[in-house]
Amino acid sequence: MRVQSHTSILLCFSILCVAFLNFLAWIQTTHHISSIITLSATILVIAFIGGFAMYRATQLQQQSYAAPASLLDSMLELEVDEALNSHPDEQTAAKTDSTKNVLRQLDKNVNFAEIIHKPTSVLCYRADNGVIGSVLGMLMTGVLLAVQGFVDTGLSDSAAGWSFY
Repeated sequence: MRVQSHTSILLCFSILCVAFLNFLAWIQTTHHISSIITLSATILVIAFIGGFAMYRATQLQQQSYAAPASLLDSMLELEVDEALNSHPDEQTAAKTDSTKNVLRQLDKNVNFAEIIHKPTSVLCYRADNGVIGSVLGMLMTGVLLAVQGFVDTGLSDSAAGWSFY
């Protein structure tokens, strides 16, 4: 849970860096070239780290789907064994019924806890490939918009690195 919140905080900081980069581009405030380089490098590094963290969160969410599947497989094996042993004694039948009941309860609890109630999430959305594409696409769109702003405004830099329009 802590890793999910750290990833979300980093991605929000990266979005703020994109917004500040667009502010510098479109409002035409005086700035030093190092501020542009620092903001761009920060966005790039956080996007890489965030992309990797979101990929791992997606894998973790997929493993959450696999746990109930393995429980259901165990229940199916017990039912097949019971069907094949057409004349089980009462003690074996009681054990099998109690085991199946425990497995059903585990399946319900795992399904509710890991998939419905608290799934693995990034930026308050369930971790899947769509989240990765959306967040990285949003960052890329913002950076390209800032580049367009710098190109359209006729930005030039002095020898000391300060911008003038």
